[in-house]
Amino acid sequence: MTNRLMQFIAGAALVAGSTIASTGAVTAADDQEYGAYIYSGTCDTFASDADADVGDLDAGDDHAWTVLGRSGEPAPDTIYAEDDEIGHSIEDLTQVPFVVVVRADDTELAPVIACGRIEGEITADVTLLIDLHEVDASGFEGRAYFAPANDPDLDEPTEVTVGIWAVQGTMTASPEASPTA
Repeated sequence: MTNRLMQFIAGAALVAGSTIASTGAVTAADDQEYGAYIYSGTCDTFASDADADVGDLDAGDDHAWTVLGRSGEPAPDTIYAEDDEIGHSIEDLTQVPFVVVVRADDTELAPVIACGRIEGEITADVTLLIDLHEVDASGFEGRAYFAPANDPDLDEPTEVTVGIWAVQGTMTASPEASPTA
């Protein structure tokens, strides 16, 4: 093999490796497990310890849009979602300031990427839907839905569904936002 041919092959491999590495970052974001938590406080200042861990938000939960979407609103291309039962009633969560915080990873130390205060009018069927707002240009927004648990347990009376998606009009979302707490 000539020296020039070896240089060409090495250059092609370098370009291919760079392409794989750059597209790998996008793929890694699809495999990302974002974490959702409930804290006392506001989105500007909330407690250091979570009152509830909703869990890790996984891609591909199409069922979540049935409770997170508004009538006639198209579903996002990719939604990261989770639902879990928590130890607070909806009424308790709206009496004093509580927030839903979504973090860039499923750990309380990860940067905050979306946040929303648990407030609003509780419907006749005792449900509440809140918006989660983008934090620090993270590229993510979402919603949280609160309803009575399907199997009411005195210790966990509320089912929470949390979902996030790329901010409308954003080409890519970046989980590297800076924390607010």
